[in-house]
Amino acid sequence: ERVDAAMGELFRWMHEAGHMENTIIFLTADHGEELLDHGSVGHGQGLYDELLQVPLGIRLPIHLRDRGEDLAGASGSASHIDLAPTILDLLDLPLPENWGGRSLLRGNDTGDRPLFAEVKHKRRYRQSIRVGHYKLIRTFRFHRADGANGRSDYNQLDELFAERPFRTERELYDLSTDPGELRDIGSVYPDRVCELELMLDDWWRSLPRFAEGVTEDVDVDVIRRLKALGYM
Repeated sequence: ERVDAAMGELFRWMHEAGHMENTIIFLTADHGEELLDHGSVGHGQGLYDELLQVPLGIRLPIHLRDRGEDLAGASGSASHIDLAPTILDLLDLPLPENWGGRSLLRGNDTGDRPLFAEVKHKRRYRQSIRVGHYKLIRTFRFHRADGANGRSDYNQLDELFAERPFRTERELYDLSTDPGELRDIGSVYPDRVCELELMLDDWWRSLPRFAEGVTEDVDVDVIRRLKALGYM
């Protein structure tokens, strides 16, 4: 109710200020919430669809309403990495070179585009890949460091992989017959697990490492706080 009230106030102010008809509005969420779907409450610990599938609403000003037909006709998969290309496309601005994602205005997806996600919580790091109706979740569980307290488990991933033993778990789901991700079929389809895991490895290797992108413009205090929260 508080969110609805805040959004109502925002839209009312924009309308009164005359901004509604020259503003593109995207309404989405960074994650969903698990309500004991897989034994937990909240978010940040898993990669099941109740956490990954979020709404996406787009409101276009009048002079762009014809582009809305392109959006309404889009089908296939969509990801957060598609938001920036879509916004740039709506503004007739070029997409930077090597930018990930695709504009949702550019027709239908093939349906086989891999969708990736990851999450780290203390000594647990999870990755997922979905291709078509198959989804693989891979979990790395790191051992606790000798004499470590809870805060030390917010290490960067490269430190965890370099310094601590871990075990790897894999879960495979067929979302066409098991949308609730309740039946792990990895042991039945080991070849599919291997195929998706290789794609997951390629994606992981392609990710830029933070150290490669550090510049003098990065606020050191921001980096410290992000590390303390476990985001780095």
